[in-house]
Amino acid sequence: MCHCCPIKGGIKINVGPDHDGYLPSFIHVGAAREHEIANAREFEFPAGSILVSDRGFIDYVFFNSLISKGNYFVTRMKKNTAFEPGGFREVDRDTGVIFDQDIVLTGGGARKCGHTLRMVGYADAETGKKYTFLTNAFHVDAKTVADIYKGRWQIDLCFKRIKQNLKMKSFLGTSRTPNRRQTVSSRL
Repeated sequence: MCHCCPIKGGIKINVGPDHDGYLPSFIHVGAAREHEIANAREFEFPAGSILVSDRGFIDYVFFNSLISKGNYFVTRMKKNTAFEPGGFREVDRDTGVIFDQDIVLTGGGARKCGHTLRMVGYADAETGKKYTFLTNAFHVDAKTVADIYKGRWQIDLCFKRIKQNLKMKSFLGTSRTPNRRQTVSSRL
């Protein structure tokens, strides 16, 4: 790398796995500085798709759009999310599910979702960690909501293995600078 003009870069990869075999149905590669939600808004998901994301991906207008198009989402709920509680569903605590409740979001931007949602509490037996999920998937049981989110971890583990096992010393790429093309070599 040229020491007079250090260039740092990175990529973000969004993957849409087909859960029949965990093979990607699509892969989107973007710049690391781009927020994923900007890209997600451009995707046309087939009706019935389930989008799984972490808390950094929460966008209530986007969730409203997904619901309007017949899609579902599962995400971790932010701790400071304001909501009005609704009815509880019976749960089997032996599965790790702590609670299953209908809610209506009441906080500023959260009201833009405009739908009754579902809040599922889950305690992972392997790690002992507790999670609270937010979803509009009323058609599956609470344990399945937790399993759907847990399936997301497989993607993270896949990329972790790629980074650990591909011993790349440098990466050559072309910048997206509109007025010039520049090849960069950077240490990984």
